[in-house]
Order: sequence, then structure tokens, then C-alpha cells
Amino acid sequence: MSVKRIDLSVVALGALALLLTLALAFVFMNILNQSEEHIQNVRKTNVSYTEAMQFRSATNECDRMVKEKLKREPTATVCRLARLDISDTSMSCIGKMQSLQSLDLSESTIDDRSLRHIEHLPLHDLNLFGTNISDRGVQHIAKIKTLRSLNIGATQISDEAIEQLSSLVDLEVFRFCATKITDKGFQSLARLRNIRQLDVSDIPVSEKSFRLIGSLPKLESIDLGGVKVTARDIEDLRSAPCLRHIILFRSELNDAELHALSELKGVRTLQLSRNPFTNNGVAYLGKMTNLINVSMLECPNVSPGAVAQLKKRIPGCQIEHSTERLLPKLFRDR
Repeated sequence: MSVKRIDLSVVALGALALLLTLALAFVFMNILNQSEEHIQNVRKTNVSYTEAMQFRSATNECDRMVKEKLKREPTATVCRLARLDISDTSMSCIGKMQSLQSLDLSESTIDDRSLRHIEHLPLHDLNLFGTNISDRGVQHIAKIKTLRSLNIGATQISDEAIEQLSSLVDLEVFRFCATKITDKGFQSLARLRNIRQLDVSDIPVSEKSFRLIGSLPKLESIDLGGVKVTARDIEDLRSAPCLRHIILFRSELNDAELHALSELKGVRTLQLSRNPFTNNGVAYLGKMTNLINVSMLECPNVSPGAVAQLKKRIPGCQIEHSTERLLPKLFRDR
């Protein structure tokens, strides 16, 4: 009697398991069918890039935001609108902020024509990095005689833009990295005698242009990241008496270049990451007793022992070092 009960229980459990399996299979097949139907519908939807842009609401949202800021803070001195879809309407509102001193429009959608709205403002700091402006828009920037800091890096400007901007004699911070500037542009740059900070990273800089950079009497900091630099180029920087901070990230530096650097006794900080120089080059840096910070990340030919020796020679200097790739990819490949 007990054997029959056990057999019936086993049969019941088996039947239940079979039903559950069939149910799960049905649900799974239904999901697959729906997914395939969705994929086919998506494939049938052929929307162009221009049509897709029409669905963006960021421009209207930005217009509203700028209008509210103008109403709430008519005497605002700072305005940050980076990475936004900025219309001509928004720029017109910004142009009414008569006390504005600092304006960040980096990586926004402004165009050359819209810059006419801000040419009369008392701006000290203007950031247009990564925008689509060209030489035509620079004519408006050149009218802002109060500018002290200007970033037009990664834009469409050429040598003509630097020629126009050379009238901004009070400019102190100038960034035009990743542009198409040539020797002609650097000749115009040499007229800006008050430049303290210069970013020319990711631009081919010739020997002639290095001599022009070295002629800037107040230059304190220069970013040469991604620029192939030779020992002769570094020697030309000796003519800049105030130079204190140098970025030579990914500049193909060898020991000869570090030997030339060691003659720049007044330099305080060096960014030397991702370069192929060796322990011999690091030893030369021991002569730079005013150094307070040196970065040598991703330098595979430099040993911890060489770094330890440099720390002994300059005990007050903070040194960063690694042989493996530790920097984030976006920074490494900038």
C-alpha cells in the first residue's frame, strides 16, 4: 500500500515539473517573439540625424534657464553654460548681463554670429573650448579689451584668429591647444607681452615658434603636452626668466631633453608622465633644487631606485612615479 502511494507521489511531482517546464518555455518564446517584433519595428524606423536633433529639448530649456538667471541675477558676474545647446536667443540674454566677468561656454553649440551679443561685456574670463567657432567669430572676441583669460582650444581657429587677438594686450592666460596654429600664429602671439600661462598642447610647435615662446617676458606656466620636444627647443625656453611650471606629458622626451631641462633652475613643477627617458635622464633633474613636484607616471624606463636617488637630492620635492599605465584612458589620449 505504501509503495503505491510513493509511486503516485512521484508521478504527480513529475507531471507538475513537466507543466512548469512547458509554461516557462511558452513565456520565453513569447518574449523572443516580442523582442524580434521590436527589432523589426526599430529597423523600419529611419530617422535622419537632422530629424533626430529636432526632438532635443535642451535648447528651449537653456533659453528658459538663461532668461530666469537674467531675471533673478541681473548683475551676475559669473555664468556657467558648458555643454549646453545655446541658441541666439540665449546669447542675446547673456549680452544683457552688464556686470558679467566670467563666462564658460565650453563644448556648447554656439556659433560665430552669436558672439556679437557679448562683444561689449566687461569679461575677464571667457572659455570657448571645444566649440565650433572659427576666425569669423574671433572678430567679436577681439573687441573685449577687458579679457585676461581666454580659452579657444579645440576650435576651428587658424593663424588669422591669433592675429586678431594680438590686440588684447592685457591678456594673461591664453589657451589654444589642439588647433591649426602655425609659426605665423606664434609670431602674432609674441606681441602679447603680458602672457603668464600658455597652453599649446597637441600643436606642432617648430623650433622658430619655441624661440618666440621663450621671448615672452612674463611667462610662468606652459603646457606642451603631446608636442614633440627636442633638447634645442627646451634650450630656447631659458629665455623666459619667469618660467616656473612646465607640462611635457607625452612629449617623446629622452635623456637629452631632461639634461636640457636641468638647466632651467627656476622651474618648480614638472609634468613628465608617459615619456621614454631612462634613469640617466632622471639623474640630471637632481640639479633642479627648486623643484617641489615632479610627475613621472607611466614612465617604463625609470626604476624606483632612480626615483629614490632623486628624492635624496631634492628632499622637499614630491615625486609621483609608475612604470605601468595607471592614468585614465581619456587623459592618456588627450
